[in-house]
Amino acid sequence: MSARKYNLNTAKKQGVIKVIDLDGGRKAVDYRGTLVVSEVSYNQIKLNTNGWLTNTSKTAINRYFDLRNLPLRVAQEKFTWYVYFEGVKMQYNDNMIITVA
Repeated sequence: MSARKYNLNTAKKQGVIKVIDLDGGRKAVDYRGTLVVSEVSYNQIKLNTNGWLTNTSKTAINRYFDLRNLPLRVAQEKFTWYVYFEGVKMQYNDNMIITVA
């Protein structure tokens, strides 16, 4: 599939969220030069904000999850980010890799 079918552009002033093609048919979500989501393999994804724990970064990651119909969600509670995956709550860490099945 082309990147156009995975268009996640936003009109927010902070920048543009876009899906880019990597080698081997893998995808990544770019937000202002940071790959906030990267497909490491067919069943692994890497999350990374480079320390920019912003609402727009979180939105970009969650849009990717929605796009791929993944049972994942990034949420913030009391200034701490968490990843929810199949009912399990994990603390978010940059460069974390999640195996999705």
